[in-house]
Amino acid sequence: MDTDPAPTSLQRKLAARANRRLGREIAAIVILKLLLLFGAWKLWFAHPIAHHMQVDTQGVESHLLAGAAPASDSSSQGVRHDPGR
Repeated sequence: MDTDPAPTSLQRKLAARANRRLGREIAAIVILKLLLLFGAWKLWFAHPIAHHMQVDTQGVESHLLAGAAPASDSSSQGVRHDPGR
């Protein structure tokens, strides 16, 4: 058995106003977060290469396309150790 009376029109209006206010607050927080993310991206990731740096594209191409150089000695593969120790 439901002992609560039916909500009055005033209660419905107050609930609708609270829902709208909550929706506006959530929208404002989402917009603020998007603005902060955009600002962080613009500050740290928009221009990752310094203007004074130059990249030798032919050197990079030859390095990436050359493949692995064959090892001269099969025992020298892996980690190199310092013989002086």
